[in-house]
Amino acid sequence: MNSRERIAYLRGLLDCMPEEERSTKIYGAIVEALDSLASELEEQAKHFKLLVESHDTLEDEIYELNEMVFELEESLGLEAEDDYEDDCEDDDEPTESYVSITCPSCSYTFYYRCEEDGEEDNPVCICPSCGIEISSVE
Repeated sequence: MNSRERIAYLRGLLDCMPEEERSTKIYGAIVEALDSLASELEEQAKHFKLLVESHDTLEDEIYELNEMVFELEESLGLEAEDDYEDDCEDDDEPTESYVSITCPSCSYTFYYRCEEDGEEDNPVCICPSCGIEISSVE
């Protein structure tokens, strides 16, 4: 039996036994339940230790691979780029611009993507709620 089953058995003993007979059987069942819990905790601790060791090994291997890639880039004469800084700089600049539009007919507010091409000086869009054409988007 696992710990949960042992504890359920213990509860059953407490509910079903008369007061006079409880003490010996109850103490025995408590000891068995605690022993089962201790065994399961030890097993979980072993699994956790193995996971930590695997994590440490993988971390070391990743560090070594990173060093090898850096050395390879240096030997080929490539500049090591810091992708993180490039990503941060790109995030600050919007790639597309949107305009908030409120439909004059139904008062529904939505966003319209402005085209950077500049093909149309006076773009026309359609309200997604009522379907009316709205011109002069600004």
